[in-house]
Amino acid sequence: MVVVSAGNVGMNPTTNQVGYGGIGSPGNAPSAITVGSVDTKGTVDRSDDVVAAYSSRGPSWFDAFAKPDIVAPGHRRVGRSAGSLAKLSKRLPGNLVNDKNGLKAYIRLTGTSMATPVVAGTVALMLEEHAYHWPQAPRLSPNTVKGILQYTAIPLPNNNYLEQGTGGLNAGAAIDLAGGINTAAPAGSVWATTGTQPSTTLGTTTYAWARRYIWGSHLAQGDAILSNNIVWGDNIVWGDNIVWGDNIVWGDNIVWGDNIVWGDNIVWGDNIVWGDNIVWGDNIVWGDNVVWGDSISVSLQAEGSITPQ
Repeated sequence: MVVVSAGNVGMNPTTNQVGYGGIGSPGNAPSAITVGSVDTKGTVDRSDDVVAAYSSRGPSWFDAFAKPDIVAPGHRRVGRSAGSLAKLSKRLPGNLVNDKNGLKAYIRLTGTSMATPVVAGTVALMLEEHAYHWPQAPRLSPNTVKGILQYTAIPLPNNNYLEQGTGGLNAGAAIDLAGGINTAAPAGSVWATTGTQPSTTLGTTTYAWARRYIWGSHLAQGDAILSNNIVWGDNIVWGDNIVWGDNIVWGDNIVWGDNIVWGDNIVWGDNIVWGDNIVWGDNIVWGDNVVWGDSISVSLQAEGSITPQ
């Protein structure tokens, strides 16, 4: 069960333009929980949350997997001991933060490496909650944990799948749902006993959960996490032989929406071919470097459909 950062190459440091395709190893591993960074603007309201410009976007380099899996607060976060980062503390004295005794014991930092432990800590609490309620049942598998995180995430209104995965971390809901899953339930049966209301109220606003899952180059949606499905097992690789629900097949060639196919040669829409040489539009070729600019922005056009523009 591995939680990794997406990286901080989402923005060209020279031009400040946002680009895609900056996620490399180990964040490109389909089985990893890859975390991008959110700027929360310091508010409880999720409507103003945005993926930070520096946060690496998908798809992952070379293999074109849809990443990150989820995003979490990582912008100007307090959470590192200043003593463990002595050199950085000297370079950034204005970022030091007092502890309860008035000592500058902590430092405020920004990056996907600050967002990642927020998710890792949530995963630890999910496992703890599950073990408390179901001490005799099998542990939550890595696939199940990832599914819960993505299912309960709250989508950011102004970002797409290749920027945010399924959405922003919804820690309380993920922990509740993990605690309510009876992993000893028979295969094919409903195993979620609590925490299944697919929305969360923060402040005065109620937000719908994503109810989606991303794995590799594939997208699924629905309530599969609420039942003991083969895809949540320890030994299952989501790939050639898994069927989700009535309409979604995860295999070699996956169709996203009406006109998007991900296979050996990946076609997005009418004009874009992803193969050994990746072309976006008429003029842009991806070679050794990430391509930056608005002309390769990606937006969610319809349910289950990602369209580069």
